[in-house]
Amino acid sequence: MKKESLEAAAEGNEKSTEDKEKKEDSGKPEQPKIKSINDIIEESKNPEALAIKEKIDAVKKDKFNLMLEVKGLRRRLNYKLTEGEAISKFVNDENNQIDPKKFAYLKKLKNKLEFKLSTEARISLYEEKDIIRKINIISTQLNDLYKFQRLKRKSGYIVKDIEELKTKINEDNNKIANLNKSLDDLYDQVRRILKINRRNAERKPGESQAPKRKFIPQATQEINLEDIAVIKKK
Repeated sequence: MKKESLEAAAEGNEKSTEDKEKKEDSGKPEQPKIKSINDIIEESKNPEALAIKEKIDAVKKDKFNLMLEVKGLRRRLNYKLTEGEAISKFVNDENNQIDPKKFAYLKKLKNKLEFKLSTEARISLYEEKDIIRKINIISTQLNDLYKFQRLKRKSGYIVKDIEELKTKINEDNNKIANLNKSLDDLYDQVRRILKINRRNAERKPGESQAPKRKFIPQATQEINLEDIAVIKKK
């Protein structure tokens, strides 16, 4: 019995505490819900304000699409920067430089051997195999040199692509800035029409007082450089 009475007393204390807390909470005034400008426009049913809201929605859609485009351009720029750095490091390595005289000599020697193989009437089987072996060796060396030349040209194309991407990103960022100004003007028009005090109104969606961070491209992707052939001096 003593145990049951103690439990009943504990439950009674808990219940009285809860009732007390409810009374205290009920005495506090409810905090007013802050409404966005868009909510205020919808509730106002003002035709002029609703017409401006349609323009606001269209501008925000254009801004969103541009931001998606910039995101994709930055991803491509990061890739190009990484790829360009890897290829540039390879083609500018002194050990990989092409000797123009060697290149011309190999081409001339290959043409001479092919001509001899196709026009020589009296040639033994051993000589024929030897000529074919030499032609294959020269062809392998020339292929490596051709790959190096292609990489060098590609390095130049990548530099051009990087400049074009940076230009396009800057253009899109300028367009986004102009759209932000348009949104500011449209929201100000709505405030004047509905006589909204800007200090008491909630900051419109997307508006921020924080300074914009300067975009610094970072290499985040690995580049497959299987097409880079190591040119050995011979």
